[in-house]
Order: sequence, then C-alpha cells, then structure tokens
Amino acid sequence: MDLGSILHFLEDKSILVTGATGFLAKIFVEKILRVQPNVKKLYLLLRAADDMSAMQRFNTEVYTKCGRRAMPTMVMGSAAVFIDCDESWKLLLVTRNGSLYVWDIFNRKCLLLDSLASLITPNSQSDNSKDAGKIKVKSAKLSKSGFPLVVLATHNAYLFDMSLKCWLRVADDRFSASNFSSSWNFSSAHGGELADLQIDVRKFLARKPGWSRSICILTLWDF
Repeated sequence: MDLGSILHFLEDKSILVTGATGFLAKIFVEKILRVQPNVKKLYLLLRAADDMSAMQRFNTEVYTKCGRRAMPTMVMGSAAVFIDCDESWKLLLVTRNGSLYVWDIFNRKCLLLDSLASLITPNSQSDNSKDAGKIKVKSAKLSKSGFPLVVLATHNAYLFDMSLKCWLRVADDRFSASNFSSSWNFSSAHGGELADLQIDVRKFLARKPGWSRSICILTLWDF
C-alpha cells in the first residue's frame, strides 16, 4: 500500500494507540498529525492507577495541522482533566483543581481564566456534610458559539458568557417542560445543542421519582 492510499484510509478515522507514553508511540502520533491532520480522533491508551495519574503523564502541547509544535510546552501547575478545541484556534482546558482556561492559540492570548468552584460547590444552606463536595463534572467543552460549556453529574449545564463574564444555567432539572427553563431559545442557532442537553435532563428525570414535584405544582394550582 502506497503513502497516498494510507493517507486516504486514515482520513476521518478514529485511531487507537496503545502504550501512548512510550517512545515509539510518541513518534507515531507526531507522524500521524504531520502527514494526515484530518484524523477524526486519536485515542491514547496507557496503563495507570487511575484517571488522574494518567493525565499527569501528559503535557499540554499544541501542534499545527502540519504536525509542528506551535509553541513551547504549557505548564498549568495541575493535571488537565478536560481539553477541547475548535476550528478558530480556541483551546479550552480544565485542570484537576478546577481552573478553567480558554486561549486564542493563533494570537497567543488568554481569553478566559476562571474557576469551576461556584458550579461544583453545593449550596451551603441546603447541603449537609454527607453530600458536600459530591458534585462532579461530566463534561467540559467549547460550545458551537465558542463559549465554555460545562455539564455536571446533576445534569445541570452552564455556559460562560464572555460578554457578561458570568455563568448562565442553560439546562436544569427544575422544570424542563417550561419555555423558561433555559436562557437559550429552541429556535435560535444553538437550538440543536440546547435540545440535546435538555433531552439528557429529561432522560435523567425519567429515572427519578417525580411525586414531590407534582404535588408542589398541584398545590400551586389549588390556590
């Protein structure tokens, strides 16, 4: 098989690389990025005690589509747990300690430095010592609008508005059937993305007992 056939075969394909921190695997990954930048996804498999120790074995390095390193290794001071990028050279990174970064890699500029503490810390008035600190982050990525989008294990979704400089709750489990349960309109350009989030919320609610919510609504109607 010639090089052209190999490049065509790898285009838009997902590739699994075992022993990802080894010398040969590192060369292989760099070669793939250099000769075929249109690979769909690279899955890097390595042996580690847990997720955190696995992430600590990777450095934050940025490569161009030609496979060249775009800038020196980025040192965050804490292991990365979520990484995402888009076609406009925006890079999102969430560290183990909850720090959130968004960079414009092309212009080498930090667009956002914030923390997820306000999202993952339970309400001090409603939580107890048993449930405190239990909220986990399910995913963190760049939305289609280019803003950070965080989904928690509670199935609440938050979007950081770069103009308002604050988090907006765009999907929650309070009353997902209401038109006012989100700050996004279904008919907007982001409707598809929002719809997926709220469908996820509805599936989550379907597995939870709903008697308390129904009683509350009926009581309001009685008045």
